[in-house]
Amino acid sequence: MNMPGTDAPVIVQRVLPVTPDQAFDAWLEPAELRDWMGPLTDVEVDARVGGRFRIVMGREDAEGGPIEHTGEYRELDRPNRIVFTWVSRYTDGESVVTVDLSPDPAGTRLVLTHEGLPSEARDGHAEGWGQFIDRYVASAERQKA
Repeated sequence: MNMPGTDAPVIVQRVLPVTPDQAFDAWLEPAELRDWMGPLTDVEVDARVGGRFRIVMGREDAEGGPIEHTGEYRELDRPNRIVFTWVSRYTDGESVVTVDLSPDPAGTRLVLTHEGLPSEARDGHAEGWGQFIDRYVASAERQKA
């Protein structure tokens, strides 16, 4: 379902070489977020429904400064689903990210859906989420070796 006034949602799918519980934790543990979503200069997580998070990406963007992302956890259904809002200077207000996790013979199938993005931010978020999740897969594979 598209949110009003936005393009189609960003959808990123991957198979992760970890259990659904491990994949779930990777989204809520600050040390794990720093590992695959970085470089991050600050991570604050209050992992409960209604709790908030703050993630500051240290790289400078075209506007010349770190990129702050904030949001609120709307749903935490361990180990199946995480839903949170995602706000940054690129989202034009609040957008919503849903991370669905399900068992897969190779580990866990992840389907990330990001809704409510303005048209001009859609491609950048699709690329960014894909890169972050690919980094998580690579990190998980290194840890298994």
